[in-house]
Amino acid sequence: MGETVYCETCPQYLLLDERAYAGPRPAHYILQPPLRAEAEGEVIWSLVAEGAVDVISTDHCDYALEQKTAADDFTVTPGGLPGVETLLPLVYTYGVAEGRITLPQLVGLLSTQPARIFKLYPRKGVIQPGADADLVVYDPAPERTVRADALHYVARYSPYEGMALKGAVRATISRGEVIVQGGVFSGSAGRGQFVPARSAE
Repeated sequence: MGETVYCETCPQYLLLDERAYAGPRPAHYILQPPLRAEAEGEVIWSLVAEGAVDVISTDHCDYALEQKTAADDFTVTPGGLPGVETLLPLVYTYGVAEGRITLPQLVGLLSTQPARIFKLYPRKGVIQPGADADLVVYDPAPERTVRADALHYVARYSPYEGMALKGAVRATISRGEVIVQGGVFSGSAGRGQFVPARSAE
């Protein structure tokens, strides 16, 4: 009684469906829970728009192709999809650009609400004095498609291969320092920091 419950979804449940299992590479789409019927994606989008979903995240599982195809048995195939690098472009393209959600909703789903849930707010998840200056500069103009060979994954495949994207990340700023610009990483090894959650209030 009285427990707090949060609702999370991932891009695969918004954009992919069980037809992938009838395609040429079904092992690429093994994850838990599995992909569902095509119509369910729009139902989840409507729940996102209504505010019933707190977070859109990724269970980013960067298994190499050799791991995903090592056995012809889905019960022993590693479950999970690579997706951290495509999270923002996909949610922007199919959420904001297609009018399903607003840009402020995207920021809440991908940044502010996760920071609140994990008790990292207001150090994370907001732009204000005293917060870490963790920012992404996103240019909505470019049009491109998802290509595995342009991603920085061990997996060497993307479940979203060929999907159209609107926009691209121009720069990533961590604690006020530009660490990625124009697709080039300029950060230094060891600059990452463990950020403990605040004590529950």
